[in-house]
Formats: sequence, structure tokens, C-alpha cells
Amino acid sequence: MHVYQSSFPVPAALVAPGTPYEMEIRRFRGHEQIMFRHAPTTLNALLGEAIASHRAMPDERMTELDGAVTTFARFEAQAAALCASLRGRLGIGPGDHVAVVMANRAEWMIAFFAVLAAGGVPVLVNSRGAGEEMRRAMDLVGCAAAICDGERLARLGEAGGVPCPVVLLDGTAQGALDFAAAAAPVAGLRLDFAPRQPEDAALVMFSSGTTGFPKGVVHSQGGMAHSLTLGFLANEAFDALYESQFGQSPYAGLATDRPANVLSSPLFHVAGVLPYLRSIVKGLPTILVSKWNVDQVFDILEREDVVRLGLVPTMVFDLLASPRSASGVLGKLRFFASGTAALSPAVAAALRAALPNCLMLNTYGQSETMERAASFGGLEFERNLGAVGRVMPTLAIRILTDAGEDAAPGERGEIAVYGASTMNGYINDPAATAATIRDGWVLSGDIGYFDPAGLLHVVDRKKNMVISGGENIYCAEVERVLADHPQVAEAIAFGEPDARLGEKLVAVCVVRPGATVDEQALKDHCRAHLAIYKVPRAIGFTHAPLPRNATGKVAKGVFLEGWRGGAGRAGQPQDQPQDQPMQGS
Repeated sequence: MHVYQSSFPVPAALVAPGTPYEMEIRRFRGHEQIMFRHAPTTLNALLGEAIASHRAMPDERMTELDGAVTTFARFEAQAAALCASLRGRLGIGPGDHVAVVMANRAEWMIAFFAVLAAGGVPVLVNSRGAGEEMRRAMDLVGCAAAICDGERLARLGEAGGVPCPVVLLDGTAQGALDFAAAAAPVAGLRLDFAPRQPEDAALVMFSSGTTGFPKGVVHSQGGMAHSLTLGFLANEAFDALYESQFGQSPYAGLATDRPANVLSSPLFHVAGVLPYLRSIVKGLPTILVSKWNVDQVFDILEREDVVRLGLVPTMVFDLLASPRSASGVLGKLRFFASGTAALSPAVAAALRAALPNCLMLNTYGQSETMERAASFGGLEFERNLGAVGRVMPTLAIRILTDAGEDAAPGERGEIAVYGASTMNGYINDPAATAATIRDGWVLSGDIGYFDPAGLLHVVDRKKNMVISGGENIYCAEVERVLADHPQVAEAIAFGEPDARLGEKLVAVCVVRPGATVDEQALKDHCRAHLAIYKVPRAIGFTHAPLPRNATGKVAKGVFLEGWRGGAGRAGQPQDQPQDQPMQGS
């Protein structure tokens, strides 16, 4: 077995015996895992300790959204009251699944904490999805209750309603429990977390697969606690790297010892929920950007000390294109993390010029691995823009051939990840779980390789996914919806390069004999069944059937070669403007 162990640069002093990050081998989920000896063993225990410690700073900002501030004391009071309401009025207890279906706001995290404290399992439903998508996710899991905002409840109503009791924010509905009343603070009530075991489920989030339907990714209490601790270790290691590269602490010269975290990623994403949780545990304020707005981000940077900022390449493009980038305010940043797609040399050079005091980082991970499986930063990243990083501490990676054997050094194959932070499996889908987890190794569906320096490179996406504006779009899901249109025989979706988005989603439909359909009608059809960012930006048409291989599967490579070479030019899609999907909406 050829296993790539962690080569991530961690100062020895951080992991020495007796330190918070001292490691040990522990049996977890039936396998030997490298875990942290002194860290809390469950997410509930970790969050309970954090809440207790923050009672010493009740009036400090916990969250800010559009100028409205939630303090740590207010947050605990509302979460404790909502937890009591979930237990007493809806009967939520250990192991019950409760959907959280709302846009980014403090109430999202209040609901998350309240469900966990009751012993329940938060189900992080894609709040940007169509009602049909949200309802399908809830039906898949079998939710005992749902905590929704008014807009999401209206969408669900178009798809037949909510199949369980509802706690409703921003509106009224017959039979729904009012969020404000359910979360109204009660004097003397504290947020106490129900005890859970490390292998118990902590949350469910969704990751689409090649079947075209989202799968529910289950993460454990122990795995989530490990992920958060691993993130703290990585941040401290990057702090040390910053000091070695720039000759001073990344916190030197700050006006506060509580720098703010700016969060634009949706909270149902790994890239949203984990940074938010880390800020809460560390007692740092989080400023939520409900929809991506470059001027709002510049406003925040001008008035706040922000040390770390994570953006997808589309957002980087917008940031650098803004006239306000010449003001020098970006020079305040100390860490800038990119992800989901490689930075071009030109963009990296522009970032370096705009962020002279900043350590640039890259990461690789997915919902099934709970964020980072590999990461690196600093000069090594800037000199290796095509790589995604080094294996993270406590994790291991293999590169597997189609036969399931270890690829030779430098050979391309499927990336498989092993570690305590990976998922338990897919909820109510044992076949998909068995196909994805092999003896503790999670098959990523991504094709990659390691170079001689030990850096991981991702070269393709085995699962046929397009990343547009930082959003993962699975082509099979889009193809299924297009093919459901009565005038379409079959469809194929794919990505085309785009300077701003990284990739734009394009589709070609095979029109049924005698049928007439136009591009806008198909876009409207997609909009009715999919989140807005999954709607193709251009749709073309052909009457020729899609080419297939010997097993009957669509030969996508053959089709694209012909289409891009001009065989489909007469029906090539015309690119039309469309609203840009925003992170966090």
C-alpha cells in the first residue's frame, strides 16, 4: 500500500507532549486513527465548553449582519430557549433529525446549536435550492422537524409543503411554531448540551452524486470535534509560517485581539459552517455577508481588523477588478485562502501586488472529507499554483487506479482520503456508502497525483462536476432535469472556461422529432426545479443522438470533441447574460 502521510509543516512545539495538539492513535469507527489526545471527543462537548467560557464576555459581538449585532449572551439565551422549545413542544431528542432551512443569519446558527443541544442532528438543507430540491432532501433524511425562514417555507409550499412540524422565522403559517416566541430568552436558562458518543451523527449536509440526486453526508460527533481542532492547529501552523516569511506576527499592529471573520459562503456548505463554528469557539466575531457584494466587503475591511479571508476565484476576480482595490485596504489582510479552482499566474501576481503583507493559501477537500484534506501556503504555494497542497496532519491520502490498486508515484488516479474527519457515510444509502468508503478510505471521485515534492495535484473530476463561481454543479443532475422536459429526448451538460467564473455551465439538448423548444423555455424549466446557479448559462440544440460507448454510456469526450470542433456549430449555444449566483444567498 502506497500511503502519502502528512507532510504539512507543523512546528514541533505545537504538537509536543502535553500540548493541546498532542496526538495519539485511537480506535474510531472501527479503524485506527490519529487523533488529538487532549481535545474534546464530541462536537457537543467542544461547543458546550466554548459556550461556558464565553459567559465571561457576554456583551462581545458574536455575529453581525447588515449592522445588526448578536452578542454572545443573546446568542446563548436564544439558543437555550429554542432548545427547550424543541424538546418540550416538538419532542426533539437524541438522534432526531431537524432541518435547518434558512439564509445566512445569526438565527441559522442559533437553530444549529439548539438542535445539537437537544441531542438532535441538524440537517443542513441547501437554502438556495428550489422547493423540490429542499423537499427531496428532507424526505431522504426523514426529518422530525424543520426550522425555516419565510422565503424557504414558501418555496417548499410550491413543492407540496413541509413533511414535519415547522418552526418559522419571518412570517406566519397555520400550525407553525413562531421562532421569535420559541427562542425568547428565559431568565436563568443556560444552554446545556445533551451528552453524545463520538460515533453518533452530528450533522447531515448534502453532496450531489453521479445519479443526479443529492446524497446526505453524515458526519459524526467525534469527526466534527476533530475537524475543528485540526483547523485550529492548521491556523497556528500558518501563523508560524507567516512569521517566518514576513518577520513578524500576523497579529502585530492590530487594534484588537479579536479580529473579525468575514463569511460569505452559505452555511449549508463546509466552507460556511466550519469557519463560523471556529470563530464562535475562539470567541471571535463573524460578519455575515448575506449576498456577495464586493463594495460591502470593502466597507467591512475599511472599518474592521480582518486577518483571514477566504474566497473562491470568482470573488477574487471581483475584488481585484474593483476600483477600490487601489485604495490599499487589502494590504491589511494577513491570510488569503483560495479554493475550488486553481489561481492563474496573472491573478496570483495581481493578488501579490494588492496584498503585499499577506500569506496566500490553497486548500483541497469536499463535503465527504469535511473541508481540508490537503493545504499549503506562502512561497511554496506561489511557486506551485497548479498544486492544491500537502496532506493535512492526522490524515492520509492514496492515489488509486481504476482497478483499486495504488498508482505508481506520479501516476494519475482517484484520490482517496483516510482520517477521523471523514464522513460516516451517506444517510439511507448503503449502496452509495459501500461504493465510496473502502476499509475506511473515502474515494473522492477526483483524479490527481503527487509530484516528487509531495504536493497533491487535482487534474480532473471523475464525477463529472462543473465548478462555477465556487459552486459545485453536478452535470448529471442538470441533465436529468433537462431530459424531463417533454420536448427533450436527452441532454448533456459540461463546463466551458470563463474568465470570471472559472467555468460556466453549458448544456446541449437533443430535441425530440417534430418538437420545437427555445433556450429561454428550457432555462425557465430548470429554474423551476434547480437552484439558480445550476441553470445553464447557455443551451444549444441538436437533432443527432448523443454518441455512446460500447456499454451504452454517453461518450462525453467524443461529443465535446465534435461540438467544439465545429460539428455542432449550427446549433451552438449563444451566451446570454444571466444573474450571477451569489455566495450565501
